[in-house]
This record gives sequence, C-alpha cells and structure tokens, in this order.
Amino acid sequence: MKTLDASSPCPCGRVAAKSLSYGDCCGRWLEDATQTAQPPDAQSLMRSRYSAFVLHLFQVLDGLRKQGTTIVLITHKLKEVMRLCDEVTVMRAGRVVQSLPVSQASVEGLAEAMVGRKVNIGRSHGPSSPPGQVLLQARNLLVRDALQVTRLRGLNLRLHAGEIVGIAGVSGNGQSELLDVLSGLLEPASGQLELGGRTFEAGAWLDPGTARELGLAHVPEDRQARALVMNFKWEPARSRSRCTFPLPRTITLRAT
Repeated sequence: MKTLDASSPCPCGRVAAKSLSYGDCCGRWLEDATQTAQPPDAQSLMRSRYSAFVLHLFQVLDGLRKQGTTIVLITHKLKEVMRLCDEVTVMRAGRVVQSLPVSQASVEGLAEAMVGRKVNIGRSHGPSSPPGQVLLQARNLLVRDALQVTRLRGLNLRLHAGEIVGIAGVSGNGQSELLDVLSGLLEPASGQLELGGRTFEAGAWLDPGTARELGLAHVPEDRQARALVMNFKWEPARSRSRCTFPLPRTITLRAT
C-alpha cells in the first residue's frame, strides 16, 4: 500500500487535492477546488482565464471518472454538484441529513437541506417596491492608478433605501476601484460623494472610520487580501486563570 499526496497547480490559483491508491483502487479528494482557483490579481487576469481553468478542471474530472477513478468533491457550489457528481450527500452541523442520486436532486432541495429551511433562490417576479430616499450618491468620479491609467471616468451612482444596485463587467474594468472609492479606501482625482447627510470631495474624501460611523459596511471582494491577516498568529493564553485587567475596546495591528 502506498499513499501519494499531490497538488495540481494552475496559472490562476491552486487546487487542494489528495490522491490515495490502495492496490488497484484509486480515489481522489477535492475540497472546494474552484474556490482556491481565483485570480490573485483581478486587475491583471481576465475572467475568461479563470473560466477556462474551471472548464478544464471539469474535463479532467470527467476523464478520471471514465477511467474508473472514484472522486469525492467537497464543495458548497450546488451547480458544480449537479454538473459533476453522480451521488450527493449533504451534511449539516456534523451530521448527514440527505443522501441521494444527483438525478433525483435539485438545487433548491439541496440548498434547503444545507440550511435546514426553505431557501428563496433568485428573486420573485412580483411588482417592485418604490425606491426610498437616496442614501448614497456619487458624482463624476475620476480615478487614475499609479501609472496614470484612468480606471473610472465621470462615473455617477445613486443608491436608494431598500435597493440593490449591481455592477457588472469583466474584472479589471474599474469595479475594484469603485468599491474602494465608495468605502473610503481610495481617494479619487476628482468627484463628489454624498453619504449620511455629508458631502465629501477630492482632497477631503471619506475615510474608512467615518464610513463605519455613517453606517456603511464594506465586504471585500478578495477576502484573503483584504479581510484576513494571513500572517497573523494569535498565541493562546497558557494560563487558565481569568483576565483581571480591562481589555481595550480597540486593538490596532501594525504590519512589520
């Protein structure tokens, strides 16, 4: 018997995979394979490159299955399950709650089994609610990068209460810069922003602290680069005694 650990790299990212062989039997485990295959730099890698990798990965898995390889795919992406798998098992809170052939499954049913309640996927086709008051408005935003390449030119945006505004486009066409400008992480060359009854202009732009005070929440598009401190190590307390001194309400971390 021998065990082989293998990792399959690609230009777009990584695939977490392990190969196990025992005699004439071979199996492969993939854990959230396409989740780690995200472009590391959304401004320099086109979405088509990522899509081509995912398509190639699916073709490889189909080929392995035809060769008799057993594949266990661990993922929360239900469309991948419906596309690739023959059998599906759903776990919730550490227990198996559903197991059935994919031919008898549906995206809606799997989602309901995953969360334990009815899930509304998509939006209803009923009448839309009238827009509420304007909560955020951006006017004539102009953003240039470090190479003086224009990323946003004359952009205007208005967001009402109770409204969802979608920004669509291929990666590298200004979406990241727009998110940074609206959340106070990037100051534009010119333009104006109205938020929470206040007006901000280039030279006196919104900062992240003020954005939070005004009720603006920012969910980063790249959670590893923006939402996590990947190199931070939190050493657990060695003593089991309770802390007897007051803890600060704010902790500032500085990169070294």
